[in-house]
Amino acid sequence: MKGMVPPDPLTKVSQEQFAVVYVPKRNRKRFSANCITVYEDRDAAIAAADPDKKYFAALVLARIFH
Repeated sequence: MKGMVPPDPLTKVSQEQFAVVYVPKRNRKRFSANCITVYEDRDAAIAAADPDKKYFAALVLARIFH
């Protein structure tokens, strides 16, 4: 996929993280960073989700910024 940063265990440039994603339309495959809020753990992401307002808990592949 163009633009995807695959997981790299040596450099940890990207890794799977729990998040809440704003999904205005269900047929999207990619989301910009402003649609995603990363959380520390699975339970926090699930608690922050609000499906009625189109915010869904997800496991995302994200770049790590320092």
